Amino acid sequence: MSLDAEHAFAPTLRLYATATASDLRLGRLLPDRFAEVPFDTVRTYDAHVRIVVQRAWRAELGVRVFYRTDYSPAITTRFPRADGATAAITRPGVTWLRQLGPSASLSIPIGARGSSVELSGWYAIQQQAARLYGRLDEANEKAILKAASDAPARLLPRITFGVVWRL
Repeated sequence: MSLDAEHAFAPTLRLYATATASDLRLGRLLPDRFAEVPFDTVRTYDAHVRIVVQRAWRAELGVRVFYRTDYSPAITTRFPRADGATAAITRPGVTWLRQLGPSASLSIPIGARGSSVELSGWYAIQQQAARLYGRLDEANEKAILKAASDAPARLLPRITFGVVWRL
């Protein structure tokens, strides 16, 4: 699913909003029983809202959100055991990735034929964690669940520089 919206406040000032949702389910067909065994499901959600000023140049300022869940048959999680040692466990589960942050872009025309220099960026704060399925070691269950779901935030600056050259 996809949604695009635009609102003009003035001839040079606009608000743009885009949102997408995607659900991909992969499975193996068992033709003799006409059944499907699912082995992967990936869901993604993305939203981007931005204010755009366009004159001879174009400038954007906005906020972007991205969220993805992905089923995995084997997620390995390291955790501190009750006795103080570090251990690892592998179970099926769902990993999720969440990104949120401001975005900006600038496009400056060069030449008379519509060529331009473009700079855009997204400063994303990202968290990635997992939810495990199946039986867990009872003595270490709380430590395992905490290690799987406790996602440290990372800052990911994403910058793109490009030139559009029209002859």
